[in-house]
Amino acid sequence: MTSAAPATLMITPYPPYRDGIAIYAAQEVIARRRAGENVQVLSPVPSAAHQHLVLGGPKGWGRLLPRLAAFDRVIIQLYPELLHGACRNPIERVAAWVALEAVVRRRPTELRVHEVDYGPARRNPAERAAGARALRAAETIAVHTPAERTTLCETFGLDEHEVSLFDHGTYFAARSDLNKEQARAELGIDPAGYVFLTIGFLQAHKGFDRAVRAFAESGVASTDGAGAELHVVGSVRVDVPEFVAYAASLRRQIDAVPGAHFHERYVSDDAFDRWIIAADLVVLPYREIFSSGVIERANLLGRPVLASRVGGLSEQIQAGSELFDNDDELREMMAERAGGAVERVTVRPVEATTTAIEAAVRASLPTSSSSVLDLGERLTLPPPYSHRPLVGRFKQAVRIVTGWQLHPIVDRINRLESQLEQVLSEREAASSRDEHADGVVE
Repeated sequence: MTSAAPATLMITPYPPYRDGIAIYAAQEVIARRRAGENVQVLSPVPSAAHQHLVLGGPKGWGRLLPRLAAFDRVIIQLYPELLHGACRNPIERVAAWVALEAVVRRRPTELRVHEVDYGPARRNPAERAAGARALRAAETIAVHTPAERTTLCETFGLDEHEVSLFDHGTYFAARSDLNKEQARAELGIDPAGYVFLTIGFLQAHKGFDRAVRAFAESGVASTDGAGAELHVVGSVRVDVPEFVAYAASLRRQIDAVPGAHFHERYVSDDAFDRWIIAADLVVLPYREIFSSGVIERANLLGRPVLASRVGGLSEQIQAGSELFDNDDELREMMAERAGGAVERVTVRPVEATTTAIEAAVRASLPTSSSSVLDLGERLTLPPPYSHRPLVGRFKQAVRIVTGWQLHPIVDRINRLESQLEQVLSEREAASSRDEHADGVVE
């Protein structure tokens, strides 16, 4: 009689939940199972995982302890919401670290650290000490890049030898065997043009608006069927107001830029790879990030990347790829990359504003529009959260049930407001020109 294979519990979000870590973890689980490992998944959100348990605070991690008896080891894909998502004050944050320590001492545990909320730990010595104890209690602490290791060690007082490096793309496998011409044919992309691609979940920190602005100012955009194209591909990861608002602002920005195309949809792993294969250059203008799964997929599929110099991206890119430090460099690099394929034209730079999202929203509007009509903030649905027991879950359930009806209405109202604002601005500008022509204004 043969003994059962050692059982591993992986704690992570999991598909079909839309999340980069969920996709990353699924590839690892598939690879481990193919190698004969007995791996089960526990997810903090509804998904295809074997088990589900709400975490995000000391109570959740405490409820996890009895479940560990059935497993020999644990892998935790660690990120801020998983550890502290339900915490409301510094005391609960410290308690969450203490509860995590209890978990990792119960079974040999690998903490795969994707992100850490460093700010509170740096400000609160008690949290910093509790975090250090929890991390050191793990059998393995792993991060993806040397830059992440340095930051983690400096924050929690760890030695670098205590933190190992785990290649982000270890379990990645190509999901498409198409060549560039075949991929473009399937996606309906010009087979001859130079194609920039920006892909991923739509969030302000991803900086996709920076790529659109740089493309608009580069002078290589396709205006008559010839030239370069920028394709922005992605969807809102979580239905919260700030993400929805960013996607709406990005849509308006792209609509105003010739040669730019917005594919606002969630893409499967296969389609994700097809987009990368179809591109000449993958542009990743992140404002902040620790490491990038998109870079790893581009590396795997042999596509160069143009990425911002943040986090540990400098350790991820391969030969043929480049880093940029600011928007001017991004614009010039995009122009240089596509310059050999298309004829550049002179384009007036898009005026920058105090925030990138505001620039994205206002990019196509006359500067006098704000004096014509002040509509205030764009309309968004209220967040489905509450600190009262069960009320937050009820609100989230209501949002899921009604969101498909309400979001088109909200989007329609915002579009109508933008159109009204632009019409009134154009009328004001026309009136001003008439007054100048009549000699009313010198």
